[in-house]
Amino acid sequence: MVTEQPSTTYIDDVAGSDADFRASFINIVKMEFPEEYQYYLKMYEEGNLTETASIVHKLKHKLNIVGLQEGYKLAVTYEEELKAGSAALHTTFLPVLDKAKEFITTLE
Repeated sequence: MVTEQPSTTYIDDVAGSDADFRASFINIVKMEFPEEYQYYLKMYEEGNLTETASIVHKLKHKLNIVGLQEGYKLAVTYEEELKAGSAALHTTFLPVLDKAKEFITTLE
């Protein structure tokens, strides 16, 4: 169970008072995350651990952007385990992605 709550703190810090930049940043995250999420699931289901590790690398940065620091740390560990041939953390990682997905869809 994911107890950590996502936030826009990082986005707000990076954007500062530039509302246009903030909106653009959010739009990029909203566009990229669903594609990366689906690709992660596809690569995992196909058993392609190398490509799964590659997409986890991208996803971990999105977790950081939405303030899921523990999720980011998990992704770092999971990426290394995938590179070593183990997908054991998939069931732990998936709820973190789901939490991020739920939050990202509400961003404005």
